[in-house]
Amino acid sequence: PVEKDSRRKLWLTILYLDIKVSMCTGMPPLTRPDELGGFRSMPDAPDSLQMVLFQSLPTVLSVLAQINSKKDQISYPDVLRYNAQLRELMGHAQRVCTAQLQRITVDIFLRRCLMVLHRPFALHPDGPTLFPESYWSSLECSLALLVHYRELWCSDTNMRLDLVGRAFVLDFFSATLTTCVHMLREDAPLSGAAATGCRLPPRQLILDTLRSCVDIWSGEQEKSVCWRTGYHLLKAVIALLPAVEERPSSSAKQPVSAMQQQMAMGP
Repeated sequence: PVEKDSRRKLWLTILYLDIKVSMCTGMPPLTRPDELGGFRSMPDAPDSLQMVLFQSLPTVLSVLAQINSKKDQISYPDVLRYNAQLRELMGHAQRVCTAQLQRITVDIFLRRCLMVLHRPFALHPDGPTLFPESYWSSLECSLALLVHYRELWCSDTNMRLDLVGRAFVLDFFSATLTTCVHMLREDAPLSGAAATGCRLPPRQLILDTLRSCVDIWSGEQEKSVCWRTGYHLLKAVIALLPAVEERPSSSAKQPVSAMQQQMAMGP
């Protein structure tokens, strides 16, 4: 029985990593939804992270299967249905995951899935009016990932949470670019998010947070060619945005702290 439980935990981790890579690369996961049929029970005494992942995998896999389908594009009613399911899972995860890293890990995973789900509709030229739920959800989830980015890189240096954060660097990169795309729209009235249940901070605060997150990339650019290329790309995109009000270096963390207070990190 002990070995059986260990194998289940290992398989659950493999499925999670496979799906996580799929969301970053845009390629279909190796695992198909119908392959979860034999995975009906959890290991004995699972921790909260394993339980949430176990409950989330069927929905996340279904989303990726439809998004990557070459036959039919996912319908908007299906997008809204999956959105409700994923946000319910997010709320459940916030309640049952007591450890900080578990909460962050699951929140990044589910919000990244929401970004993938909403992307085709959120980036539509008329997204704010035709598909408001997708448009605002995409921006909200991107901002939430930026908050997690700063949480992992700017926490207690003795904990070195940035080592964990490096596993999500492509998620943070995507969130930064997605936020920039949203902010480049001159006709994006952030106040419209209230109608869809999203709580977004003022535009200036978002711009300040983007700048502080790109500053993190600046400190990493000598680590590898990928880091350096990513930094220069983000720096070029940030330069296209309206000028950001300069803040003293001692308050570099204030934009994100303020955004944590103004955004709803849960659904």
